[in-house]
Amino acid sequence: MKRKRWLALLGVLCLCCTGALASETDEEQANDYIQYKDGYATVSATAASIQDKPDTVIGTKTYSYHGLDGEVRFTYSVSAAFTFDGKKSEQTGNYTTFYVSDGWEKQTDDCNGKAIFTDGRRKRKIDLTISCSKTGTIS
Repeated sequence: MKRKRWLALLGVLCLCCTGALASETDEEQANDYIQYKDGYATVSATAASIQDKPDTVIGTKTYSYHGLDGEVRFTYSVSAAFTFDGKKSEQTGNYTTFYVSDGWEKQTDDCNGKAIFTDGRRKRKIDLTISCSKTGTIS
């Protein structure tokens, strides 16, 4: 999990190359639960504001797949930076990060929120769409 945190931090710093640092996560804005025969998944969205740029937000949407035992098998996240002005929002950059446990692997990733994970017997197709409202709300 430390590897995922470091990759996420690196991505945030790359998106914020102006020298402004992202604050801690401000809020969890969505949380969905998906039941499968062999486990379940949760999808959550978070937002972090940029200290020196009040009109910029970094959002992350994460899909976490758990086995029947509750253990995380893999996670996949898409993060994006957005600027907003009350009339519209615009995406200014994005990146993906992932974690896989033993037995699972990432098969494909198009860096825009679409990926396939497999354990050799089954596949999970992930399609995460992240967006920002004109007022800076991530969904």
